[in-house]
Amino acid sequence: MEDTSDPEDRWYKEDDHDETEKKQFDLSLVISISKEGFEEWCRRWKFALIIKVLGKRFSLVFMEYHLKRYWVRKGKIDVIDMNRDYFLVHFSDKKNYSHVLLEGPWMVVGHYLIIQRWRPFFLSSKNYTIKDSYRELARPSIRC
Repeated sequence: MEDTSDPEDRWYKEDDHDETEKKQFDLSLVISISKEGFEEWCRRWKFALIIKVLGKRFSLVFMEYHLKRYWVRKGKIDVIDMNRDYFLVHFSDKKNYSHVLLEGPWMVVGHYLIIQRWRPFFLSSKNYTIKDSYRELARPSIRC
């Protein structure tokens, strides 16, 4: 029996391609949002920093303890563990945020912290550390 329902009513899309053609399944999700909605979503992260410890891996509990000890003067901070040894630190107090951002360099048990402002499309997998940058610069250029 043939399906006579309207294709517009389906939640899926049938491929018109030859079935022998291999197509990779795309799991990415696209969500449409207005500029105002996007700005509203970003507003919560206005006082957030992305940090990475150079040369050492630390647990969330360790980082949370040390950052709260040295950075919190007023208000509070929330520390979120991101992948690839990055941490997101959200400040409830603007003065604490400004102090940390502008008064560095900062260290945790002898290891420097890379500190940057939060940005909407930050992907830790696409970011290089200084160590990675030195490695790239140290490669000899080959000319043919």
